[in-house]
Amino acid sequence: MIDFSIKYVVASLARLGIHCWAPDPNEASNTLYNKACRVSALQKFCQIAISGAYEYMNINLVYLENIQILTDVYNHFVNWYMAQQFKKEAKEAGKNAKDKERRAVLRYRLRLKNLWYTFAVANGFPNRYQIILADPKAHRNDEFDPISNKYMIKKLECGSEKATIFMRRFNEEIVKAESTSRKKSQRC
Repeated sequence: MIDFSIKYVVASLARLGIHCWAPDPNEASNTLYNKACRVSALQKFCQIAISGAYEYMNINLVYLENIQILTDVYNHFVNWYMAQQFKKEAKEAGKNAKDKERRAVLRYRLRLKNLWYTFAVANGFPNRYQIILADPKAHRNDEFDPISNKYMIKKLECGSEKATIFMRRFNEEIVKAESTSRKKSQRC
C-alpha cells in the first residue's frame, strides 16, 4: 500500500510539472513554486491518509478537513524546521549528523544518570554522592565511538582523577549488585 502511495504521489507531481518535490529554502515560502509544492503535498497527504496508509500513526482524520491547521503544520515543518536544518548544513557540512550524534550521547548519559542515581538512592549512598550522580555531565565513563566501532573509556571533564576512579568503582558496584541479583533469581 505504501509503495503504491509513493508511486501515486510521484505521478501526481509529474502531472503538475514538478518532477522532484523539493521546496526551495533559498526563496520565500510564498513563491509560486513553493506554493505548488505545499498544495501538492497537502493534497496527496490527505488522499493517502484517507486511504488508510497512515493508520499505524493513529491520525485523527477529523483534522484532514481543516486546511488551515494542515497549512500551519506544513509551514512549520517545511518552511521553518527543514529550512533551519538546511541553513545549518549550508554553514557547516555534516552539522546535522554531528547534532544527532551529540543528542544520542546526551540520551545515553541521561539513561546512565537515571540508572546510577536510582541505584545510589536505593542503596543508601551518602548525599554528596547522590548530588554528583544527579548531574548528567558527570557520566562520561564509556561512550560509543562510531569510528572505531567500540566503547571508549573517557576521563571525566568535570572532575579530577579521583572522581573518575569513583565513577568506575561505582560502576563496578552496580555490576556486582546485578550479578548477585541474577544469582538469587536463578536459585528460585
